[in-house]
Amino acid sequence: MTVQRTIWRWLTILCLAVASLMGTASAAEVPMEDIYVYDYADVIDGAVEREIQRSSTRLKKRTGARITVATVKTIGDTPIEQYSIENLHTWGISEEEKNSTILILFIANAHQSYVVVGSELEGTFNDARKEEIQNQYMIPSFREGDYSQGIWYGYSVVFKETLQAYGIEPGDWNKKSPQKIASSVPTKDIYVQDYANIIDAKTERQMQKYSARLDGRTGAQIVVVTVDTTGDVPIEQYSLELFRKWGIGGKEKNNGVLLLVAVKDRKSRIEVGYGLEGALNDAKTGAIQDEYILPAFQQERYSEGIWRGYAALFKETAKEYQVPIEELTDERRTREDQRPIELGWQEAAMAGVIIILMLIDMKVTGGRFTHIFIRILLFVLSRGRGGFGGGRGGGGGSSRSW
Repeated sequence: MTVQRTIWRWLTILCLAVASLMGTASAAEVPMEDIYVYDYADVIDGAVEREIQRSSTRLKKRTGARITVATVKTIGDTPIEQYSIENLHTWGISEEEKNSTILILFIANAHQSYVVVGSELEGTFNDARKEEIQNQYMIPSFREGDYSQGIWYGYSVVFKETLQAYGIEPGDWNKKSPQKIASSVPTKDIYVQDYANIIDAKTERQMQKYSARLDGRTGAQIVVVTVDTTGDVPIEQYSLELFRKWGIGGKEKNNGVLLLVAVKDRKSRIEVGYGLEGALNDAKTGAIQDEYILPAFQQERYSEGIWRGYAALFKETAKEYQVPIEELTDERRTREDQRPIELGWQEAAMAGVIIILMLIDMKVTGGRFTHIFIRILLFVLSRGRGGFGGGRGGGGGSSRSW
């Protein structure tokens, strides 16, 4: 057994213990007021969970409003409206926060969702609007079995309209200076950074998912970044500095690819590490932009152009490593390759011991050490399994204007 698999085996044990504890503890015993995602049904993928947590944290600091997402497997015979209200404290929502809170609840076994809105936001999210959000953005994905996508689509709409309710335009939310973007390395396993807010949610999720699979299989990393402008810095210099600062691709193989779009400058660039220079030389990356990206950009269909350019880069990179593209994009095959970690009786017993210790801690200290432990565990899990590998770029690339 590899060291990495051993680590994740024990993290699985700890998660089981925490999940079991949360399922038996009362709402008053485990208040976790700084957590915004409670995925007890285990249906939200890691990237979506991290993004919801990050966005809700910033929203709370900026406006005082709180958006919490909770999933459970079943609620038994309890009406969903009653269950939602009775368990607000379980999901870290205090009495003081209720009026400025939105709760998105999903019951996996019943394929049912429900949205609770505090009194301060009822003007924005009346009953008709809540139904519309669920029917238009969430339920179609639920019907296809993609619960994570449905939750993300619903959350994105609620998040956007909550910003507007507080007088903040979504386009201004993630804006950073060019210098700040280049100097701050994003969270691990995030292969798409849409600072210009021009990529639709579905396209962003797809690119994130495919890049993660490609990275896991080959070590090559394709990263997409959009900005409003690179300021006074030429896009060639800006992209290379960003590539090296973030360390896109492996340190030894230097096999990263960066697709950078500066919308207001009307410029784009593909930066390539030395390790992929043979597959993606200057002529090839220029042709990809001319054929797949620029025609859409010229009509301001930015998300479409980025997706088409990304798909071409993805295909060429997979071909370079002799990996059939179907193995990276076929959902059924990918699920079959993801073997679950099997736990024996020793691990189950250890999980039981941890539960007992946590219950004792709740009785003796009010759960002080349990709260610390849970936050440490969530922090470790949120970091993901990988990240940028230290690539240096320098393999060339191409720039275009439209």
